[in-house]
Amino acid sequence: LAKDILNGYRRPRYNVSLAQVLQTVADHYGMSVEELVGPRRTGPLSQARQVAMYLAREITTTSLPQIGEAFGGRKHSTVIHSWNKIVEDMENDPVLYSIVQDIRTRLMKIRE
Repeated sequence: LAKDILNGYRRPRYNVSLAQVLQTVADHYGMSVEELVGPRRTGPLSQARQVAMYLAREITTTSLPQIGEAFGGRKHSTVIHSWNKIVEDMENDPVLYSIVQDIRTRLMKIRE
């Protein structure tokens, strides 16, 4: 019973590194990885950072604390908040959904 329940919580993991997620998202948004993981919180930068955290959680095997640390020492709760925000925003914003899917597709091609 426990195995069945836990199987429902597992997300697919791919052979994509956190560094690849950071670089691909930074490239898409036209910024450096340093800007993406830095302390600034301007609008476009914040969204790019949240997208990167969302994708890192979705397609890497990196733990939440490790993702937070890679983003300038942020807490795992920030990663969870970013993931939830992007999930919610994608439901209401087809442009953001398209952006996330485009970046995901590029990341999946890296692993081939």
